[in-house]
This record gives sequence, structure tokens and C-alpha cells, in this order.
Amino acid sequence: MTVFEKIEANPVRDWEGTWYHVKANEGEGWFNPKFAEPEDAKPDNTEIDLRSDTTWLYQYPDNSQLLNYGVLGPQKVRASAAWTASNGVRWFQIPTFLENAWITLDPIRDQLQLPGREQDMQISGEISHTGAIYKTDNALTFGDAKVGYERDGELFFHSGVVAKMYQYTVSGPDRENGWTFAHPSGYSFRIKPGEKKAVISWKGKPRRSVILSAAPVPSADKEAPDLRIDEMRTLLGASTEVTPNHSEVLLHSGEYTLGDFNPPAEVKGNFLHLSALCYDAGSLQPNEVGNRLKIYVYDRSSDAPSDSFAHTAVASEEMLFSFDMNRALYDLSLKKPLQPGINRLTAVYKVGERIIFEQDFDVTAR
Repeated sequence: MTVFEKIEANPVRDWEGTWYHVKANEGEGWFNPKFAEPEDAKPDNTEIDLRSDTTWLYQYPDNSQLLNYGVLGPQKVRASAAWTASNGVRWFQIPTFLENAWITLDPIRDQLQLPGREQDMQISGEISHTGAIYKTDNALTFGDAKVGYERDGELFFHSGVVAKMYQYTVSGPDRENGWTFAHPSGYSFRIKPGEKKAVISWKGKPRRSVILSAAPVPSADKEAPDLRIDEMRTLLGASTEVTPNHSEVLLHSGEYTLGDFNPPAEVKGNFLHLSALCYDAGSLQPNEVGNRLKIYVYDRSSDAPSDSFAHTAVASEEMLFSFDMNRALYDLSLKKPLQPGINRLTAVYKVGERIIFEQDFDVTAR
């Protein structure tokens, strides 16, 4: 079509789109892409589990274009097409009792099952806001409590105080001057002042040791040792937002709900493929150092804790699309080399070193 004039979208009402005065073989008229099927929509066969009480139907992938005020309740539907808007949000077209309709998903409730990946674990993540810490002079405070200090440009935290903010129970010192931090999930770690190593345990059993970048600092009041901020992120699985002048520190944590873990008992070939769909927060905030869920699979050669994973496979993370400005869907996939016969493996899902889930399993490669 030949465009010879247009009416730009009002910046205040940009959702109305731009109108084009066009000429074509059939004549002339006005055209608005928002009142049309997207030309770059792709065929799609995703199964969608609608769990929200209300899913609105739209004539076009546009929140202002309701389709006869149609609504769907909780049910499973299958997409016929999909389209990603310029803001990254994915729209799905589905057949309905009215006609073909477009929908967006509830980022908290709805779930997807991608074709050919019916065994994917479904993982739902959310951000838990733990607290805001402020610096006065060189002291870090949370309310009326002193929780740390700044030394030589580095932030240190009283581990016992901050750990309780993250629901840990702290005990110590033991006979070897060690301190144990236990989370209700079953994860725990043990540290000693001056020692650059932490022993990680799951369900009461030591699983491995972790080499720290800096040793815990003995506390002035003989309580649990002080941790530098990066060690706190590692051991507690914390996410932080720190202003450039260190005047404010916002503490968060990623909390995850995992679906069923169903690894295959037998595979053909020399590789184990594991994948999951993770519904998680979108891009990081300014000044944020985040801690997302990571998936590891390693060879289980010994029950004794080791200083490293043996032949570890780590899942890659790829953002598939956005649900809205704050939430997106991620593909977590890994490929673990196998030896012929029985392979004794362990899967670990963790945030930093904080274990969310750990399970031993065996896979036979044929």
C-alpha cells in the first residue's frame, strides 16, 4: 500500500497506534496495524494451563481490543499461533467458542508445556524483600540494630544478625570454634573465623565444601563471625541492591517452588538432557547483584564432602519471552556426558550456595 499521510499516536495515548491514509488497488482508506493480525506471528503448538480465574479474550494482540468481552475460566488450551510484542510480551492465539482469540498469560498462575518437552520441571520464582539497611558514618543499621560496618571500602555484615533476617538458626561456637547456620528447608553451612572454607550440608548430611574468596572475620563481641557482602550472597543466597556511596543496602532473596523431578532411568547415547521452565523475575534493578536459581548435575563418586563438583554439568539460562514488565519465562537446560552403563549422579538446585533441592539418582546409558 502507498501511504500519503498519517496521524501519529498521541504520546499520552500511544496505545491507540498510528493511523495511515493509504492507497491500494481496491481504493483508499485508513489503516492502523493495531487493528490487524500481526504479520510476523508464528504457528505454535504450546499447551497452556490457564489457572487464573479470569483470562480475557482479545480480537488482536492489544489490551484495548477485547473480543466481545469474552472470558475463559481455568482450563487447558492449545495455541495455534504466537507473537512477541515490541516490549517483549508474548501473545498466544487460541481457538475459542467465539472465534480465534489472542490472550496473554497470568505471570504468577499460568503454566506452559512446550512441544516435545513434556518432562520439563515447572519452577516458579518470586522475590522476597528482606529489609533495608542504612549506613551512618561507617556503621550499617537495620532499624535500631547494628548489622555491620564499612572497612576500606568493603561492606561487612554481622552474620548472625543478617542470617536471622533470612530465617536461619545460628548455633556456635562448637569445640572447633565453628558456627552452623541452618535453614528450615534443610540447607545449612558451617564456617570458622579466619578459615576460607565453608562446609555445605543438606538434610543434616555434609555434601561438599566451598572455598570462599575471603575468610570470615572474628567478631568483636565473640558472636558469629562477620562476612563480607559477597560471601553473604554466596552462603545465604542473598541478592542485594547497594547504592554507589553505600548509603543504602536492600536485601532480597529468590524463593522458588519446584515441580516434580522426573529424570529418565535410561537414555540412548552418551548424554543426559535435563531441562526446566522457570517463571522468574525479569531484568535486574539498577545497582542490583542478583542470585538466580542454578541447576547442576555431577557424578556422585563419594559420600564424603569434596572441594569441587566432579565433572559437573551446569544448566544454561535463556529468556524465552516476557509476561509483563516484571516477570519472564526462562529455559534452563543442561547436557551431561555419561559413561556406558550405570551413572550415579546428583542433581542440585541452588541459589548461590543455598540448596533449594538436591537428589541422588541413577541413569543407565545404552
